[in-house]
This record gives sequence, structure tokens and C-alpha cells, in this order.
Amino acid sequence: MEKHQSVRAKLKSGIPVVGSWLNSGSPIIGELMANTGFDFVTVDAEHSAVDLTDAQPIFQAIRSGNPNTEAFVRLHGVDYAFTKRYLDGGQPALSLL
Repeated sequence: MEKHQSVRAKLKSGIPVVGSWLNSGSPIIGELMANTGFDFVTVDAEHSAVDLTDAQPIFQAIRSGNPNTEAFVRLHGVDYAFTKRYLDGGQPALSLL
């Protein structure tokens, strides 16, 4: 069985990665997307109604759907206290625009 490589390791090695955006607040959709085999799923907390309360169950569902699919989050801005709450929740990557 081949060892799983993180998205970061794949990118550093020049290996293409495939992911998708999730705008739904449904953990079930997150789990289904992870089951498709994406390398990552980015939860859009900038342009959707998803907030930290909604996001945590979605991240857990993505991880349970496929432990090799990484759950990322896109935040609405750079605010240290707000960003830290997502990082404290175990998010490996944040997109701040």
C-alpha cells in the first residue's frame, strides 16, 4: 500500500493535486466530496453562510469520509483572534483573501 502524501508534499514534489470548494453548510456534502477522492476540500467561509460553528462538523465529516482528503478553509479576512480559532480547531491551511 502506497503511503499517503500531504497536499503540501505533493506540491513540493511537482505532483498535481485536485480539490474542490464547498459552499454548503452540510457535513453530509463534505463527507460525500471527500469520498470522491479529492486531495483537498476547501470550505468557503467567505462567500457562504458557513461560520466556525458550522465548519467544525464539516471538517470532521471530510476527515471521516476520507482520511487522505485534507480540509481547508477560506476566511473572509485577516483577523488574528478569528483566524486563531480555526487554527486551534486543527485546520492545516487557511486561505485569507
